[in-house]
Amino acid sequence: MFTLNIDQNHLQLALDHVPSYVSIKDRNLRYVYANRAMLEFLGCSAQHLESRTDQDLFSAPAARRLSNIDLQVLAGQRHVEEIGAKNTFGRQSVYWVAKTPLFKDRKKTTVTGILSVITDITVQRQLEEQLAYAAETDILTGLFNRRKLIERLGQAQHRSIRQGTSCCLMRIHVGNFEYLNDTYGYILGDQLIVAVAKELQKQVRANDCLARYGQAEFILLLEDLSPELTLTRQQVNTVTDKLKAVLQKPLCLQNREVDAGLRIEFNLFHGADTSIDNLLYEVSSSSASAPPIH
Repeated sequence: MFTLNIDQNHLQLALDHVPSYVSIKDRNLRYVYANRAMLEFLGCSAQHLESRTDQDLFSAPAARRLSNIDLQVLAGQRHVEEIGAKNTFGRQSVYWVAKTPLFKDRKKTTVTGILSVITDITVQRQLEEQLAYAAETDILTGLFNRRKLIERLGQAQHRSIRQGTSCCLMRIHVGNFEYLNDTYGYILGDQLIVAVAKELQKQVRANDCLARYGQAEFILLLEDLSPELTLTRQQVNTVTDKLKAVLQKPLCLQNREVDAGLRIEFNLFHGADTSIDNLLYEVSSSSASAPPIH
């Protein structure tokens, strides 16, 4: 195997405790070393791996890609990238790959091999995705939260300018929420919010932004509307009528027929002629009375 300038047994023992997959290839792209994690990843012994190439271990397309990268490293270039691939158990994983040229001396004039360090960062990426999801999602309904709505609203303003279209910010107030909370408790009130959210999701377009903005309020951002005011109002009225028609029917919650008591208001805008703060204030400044429960 590869000759190292320090005690080989101590180094191998240390590398075998490293969770990353570590390997060394010579100038002919043949494996001359792999730590325990790498051997387990490849599913072979050190004796079986010695002098083998990626063509012996991977599919032809994967081996070609790895060889192209290795040739760049042999030319003296360090290579780092994040890749997705299936692990030995068939699960999709994310790996951070770092390949570094090994030089003959400190002058770095002659490359003698390639050091590869591959780290499984699947759990880290999953945690990052979960944090990103939590940062923009309402826990109760799974809809966008206020933070994500504001972000999408800013993007909508810029698209409206570029495309010459109008937008609509629609406030949907669940008027019966407080009554349910006061009379039957928070569980039934939360169930009402979740039920309304599910019904609203069924009616909106994929490119529309539906968010829970307050305790009993949803905000629906409609984009790509006509620049002509009359046509825009017709489009918005069509959406409003559709939402009211769906949610006028009582919802069955805990063996009770419950009226959502929706009140819908909207504010049309084009581009950035009104600030985001003013748009949200204007559309959410009114109050709604609570209808009876059946």
